Amino acid sequence: MSTDNAYVKLDKLNLAAEVSGVIAEVAVRANQPVRRGDLLVRLDDASYRLAVDEAEAELARARNELQARRAEFAEAEAALARAERDAAFFARDLARSEQLSSIAVSESQLDERRQALERARADIHINQQRLSRLRAELGGDPALPLDQQADIRAARARLERAR
Repeated sequence: MSTDNAYVKLDKLNLAAEVSGVIAEVAVRANQPVRRGDLLVRLDDASYRLAVDEAEAELARARNELQARRAEFAEAEAALARAERDAAFFARDLARSEQLSSIAVSESQLDERRQALERARADIHINQQRLSRLRAELGGDPALPLDQQADIRAARARLERAR
């Protein structure tokens, strides 16, 4: 047995929306017949728009931070290369000076050259550590496309949830 013209008399009917929010408009009148899919109420979407705006801003911030880290990584690579060149130069300079120490180079000049070599070696170590830290911050692969970076994927997921 079935019917297309049935009425259910209820004093109260509990409805639930998929999302919560403030009702901006009631789209039906009292005792108005409704069908499945009819709009009953319209929720104020200001809080949802704000959440989307915040998620979009977070995604943009994550992109900017990753681009800044990549630039810093490139700077650290260049600084490491410079420190390695400096160390090689100072090592050769010290070796030459040590050979000439008995006739043309004073002990203080040798000390200065040793100190320059040690500074260059310290710069190498500092920049290697900096590169390791930045590589970790970039998910282990600085060349990985931005859209595949974990921070970007997480920010994009938050944006999709907000939408």
